[in-house]
This record gives sequence, structure tokens and C-alpha cells, in this order.
Amino acid sequence: MKKFLALLLLCAIAATLFPACKDSESQPSTPPAQQPEVSEYAVKDLSYIASAISGYDAVRKITFSSPESSKGLTEYALYWGADGKPLENFTKIASLPADGDSYVYDLPPNTYVPEEAEEIIAETWFHDVKLETTAAKLPALDRSEKLFEFQVISDFQLGYNGTQQTIRTENAFRQIKELSPATSGIFIVGDMTEHGTESEYQDMASIVNRVYGNEKPDLYYAIGNHESYNKQTYAEMLALYEKYTGQNAPYYTVEISGMKFIVLGSVRESAQVGVYAELGREQLDWLEKELEATDDKTTVFLFLHQPLKNTVSGTLESLSQTWYGLYSDEDLRLRQILKNHTNVTFFTGHTHWHLESESPALFGNGKDANYFNTASVGYLWQGEGGGGHYPGSQGLFVEVFEDYFTVRGREFENKMWLTDAQYVLPRTFA
Repeated sequence: MKKFLALLLLCAIAATLFPACKDSESQPSTPPAQQPEVSEYAVKDLSYIASAISGYDAVRKITFSSPESSKGLTEYALYWGADGKPLENFTKIASLPADGDSYVYDLPPNTYVPEEAEEIIAETWFHDVKLETTAAKLPALDRSEKLFEFQVISDFQLGYNGTQQTIRTENAFRQIKELSPATSGIFIVGDMTEHGTESEYQDMASIVNRVYGNEKPDLYYAIGNHESYNKQTYAEMLALYEKYTGQNAPYYTVEISGMKFIVLGSVRESAQVGVYAELGREQLDWLEKELEATDDKTTVFLFLHQPLKNTVSGTLESLSQTWYGLYSDEDLRLRQILKNHTNVTFFTGHTHWHLESESPALFGNGKDANYFNTASVGYLWQGEGGGGHYPGSQGLFVEVFEDYFTVRGREFENKMWLTDAQYVLPRTFA
């Protein structure tokens, strides 16, 4: 038996070293034509179905069927892509468990398709091993002309945790400068500081100077609860806020390219250690008049540090979240004012909830204002109740087009666009 096995081994070696010794009939005279092969692990029939590529009212679906060999697969990952690969610096669209034969993924309402996207990408995974990548072309992109762009960031909390907040804040400004060198303005929605002290304001000013030097963009600040309470009086705190932000009041309005931007802020120290904003009747009356004097076809962007109850993540009573920030009477009055103006989009900070948590945005759909959570540059939270820490540093980029605008979530720490937080909305429903 051993001699027989040895003989077989010698024959195999001889055939390898001397291929001409093989049976000539087993060798084709010309190589066969190479046929394209479809991997048995590639998803089948991948397609993107949409009523419009960029319209806010588009119905969008991604559909596909399981691969030829799907047994044992664990996950399908979906991405926006180009050139057969996922877009760089974008998080995935979704992960779907590999437990079926056919799949339909409904993209959330108001999902924005990034301008860079040319394809849908579907990756097949076995645990942490990627087996195959499949691409399907998107239809032609339908874009209107971009008019201008601005950013919304909040909650630097400078002075909270040594130098970490300083590093994160500078990183956020540097990315804004790189990605939006011609920005029309950066709106900073409160809690720039942790204690409202002059040294913390000076740290903020130093960061802006290091990044922009003498060519600073327009910066618009809202006063946060951490700027409006401390051992000092509210008047003393407000004086520091005005000195280092250049604003001459806690609430004001500016105009950019014919559109109105309104910043609100607390007008007194809160009885609850500054957690809640107190807007006062005078400010709310002023806001109502500002909105009534604005044509319903004019896009209005509104900013306040503290959000209304049950609007965005961190304020949801269904999850026992408590980071809303107005007393009930002012919450009701502000809500009633905004309900009459569906052309308003309202940005709020304060909660620190990350942008891929539940309900980071609430859309009015022509019946109410739109509401957006701005997350936090300094540190993030997640979960139910009071929340727990979540890694990262996030903010929003807003691009205004002729007939719509986009709100794009950015993860500054990893330099990624958050695919779950890319939205498109109409400029007005009027």
C-alpha cells in the first residue's frame, strides 16, 4: 500500500513538472473564452426604487434577493456608493439580518441622497468577514441650484473635562472651514462654556482665532443654560455673553440671502439652576410679530438652546427622557406660535443626544414647524431617561437650494457623514 501511494505521488509530481507528459487529449489547443462569473455570495436583483431622487416627498426603497449561497450568512450591509465601492466618509445606510429570501428596505421619510452617490452598494457578510460586494446604478440625480450653506453646532461645554472639549471644539471648526470655506454663517446654539466664566469664553475665542485668524466667518450665538446661571447675577452673565459673542441681546434676528434667521434665548436666571430657559412675554410677543411680518413663502430658521417637550431625541416622554427646557406655559405658547408658521425650521441643542438616536428630527409636513436636534460637539448622550454617554462629537451642515434645503449630520470625531442623519425638506409648503 505504501509503495502504491508513493507511486501515485511520483506520477503527480511528474505531471506537474513535465506537463507535456500528460495525455495530449486533456489539453485544449486554445484556452476557453472566459465567461463573467457571478459570485454565489452576491445578492441578486439589487435595485433602488424612488419617485424622485432628491424630492422631499419621494418614496424610496432598496430591494434585493438573497445570494445563491445564503446559508450561514449573517448580515447584508447597504451603502451609498460610486465606482463599485461604498462612499468614503459615509456611514452605512442600514444592516439587515441574513434571514430571508427577498428584502425591501424603506428609506426613512425625507432621506437625502448624497450628491456624491452614484450607486447602491450591498455587501454580504459572514460575521466580521466581507464575502461579496454588489453595486446597482442610481437614476440620474435631480438637483436644483445651491444658494448658500451654513452650520449649526452646540454644547462645546468648554471647561467641563480638561482639554478634551477644547480639542473637540477646535476639530469641529477646522472641519467646517475645510468642508464649507464659503459658509454664510455658523450658528452656535448655546452651552459654549460649562460655567459661563470669562476664562472659558477666552478659550472659545482662542479656538476661533487659531482656526480662522483674521478671516472669520459670521458667527451667531444663542445663550445656553450654562451661560445664564452661576454664582454671578444674570446681568453679569449676560454681559460676558455679549462681550465674547458680539451679540447685544439674548434674542435677535438676521437676514441671509433674503431668508430670516431668528435666535432666541433666556432673559433671566432660571429658578431651576438654569436648566430651563425663561423667554418672557416680551420676547414671545416679539417672535410672533416677526413671524407674522414674514411672508409664508420665506424660509425661516429659528434657534434656541433648549427644546420643546416631545419634539426631538432627549425630550421624549415615551422614553422617560427629561431634557426638554421650557416651563409648560411658555412651551405651550411657543408651540402655538410655530404651528401657524409651517415655513419655520427650529434647531435646538441642550440634550446632547446623538444624531442616530430615536427621533433626532420631527417634520411638520405642512402642518407645523420642523424640529431638529443639534447633538453636541463636547460630548454625546444616548438612551432612555437621563441618558448615558455615547462616543463622538457631532453637528449639522445645512445647504439651501432653490426649492428645498438639506440638513446633514456630521460626526467630527471620525470625520464621517452620518447617513442616518441626511435630510431634505421643502423650502415652504405655502
